[in-house]
Amino acid sequence: MLSILVCTYNHAKFLEHCLNSALGKGEIIVVNDASTDNTLEVLSKFSNQIKIITNKERKNLLESRKIAFENCTGDNIVFLDDDDELVNPVITDADITQGKAISNYPLITNWFENGVERKDKNKKVDYHMWGKVLKRELVEKVYEQLPVSFTFMQEDHLFMSKAFELANSYKFVEEVFYNYNYWSGYSHHRNLLEGK
Repeated sequence: MLSILVCTYNHAKFLEHCLNSALGKGEIIVVNDASTDNTLEVLSKFSNQIKIITNKERKNLLESRKIAFENCTGDNIVFLDDDDELVNPVITDADITQGKAISNYPLITNWFENGVERKDKNKKVDYHMWGKVLKRELVEKVYEQLPVSFTFMQEDHLFMSKAFELANSYKFVEEVFYNYNYWSGYSHHRNLLEGK
């Protein structure tokens, strides 16, 4: 089974579209990181279809993702940002399966053709947690070795660097997994830096 993990903070205006994109694709776990907007109102629309966890106080994104992971049951894990869309994740036998992503950012018509580090000429690797299906055992190993406290920036790079180090297998597939929406800035980072 696929577990889709969404962490959200004050992105109510994007969240409903995000969750609708994930419905029917697997188990959905949402961690509300003590939002102060109408996130709870949006989540209430999905209360019979998703599992909702609300942090009593703000945590960092990596820690909220760990909370979501600890509350899921799937053998395959997808991390979905609260302002993006899940398109068609494909499960393979690899520890990390990466698909293509599309984007509304004008400089990136296909993220994996234009915006990633090339591991070799046949594999296009990036260090975002989104746009991938990860095996549960791999995520468990990463969280066993990765400190989650006091991490407020570059969570994806920190997590995926360890994941690539520990993974035994990696597969790139041609299917579009993900729609990456570029807005004015990611609220987890922006609001933490501004003290909000």
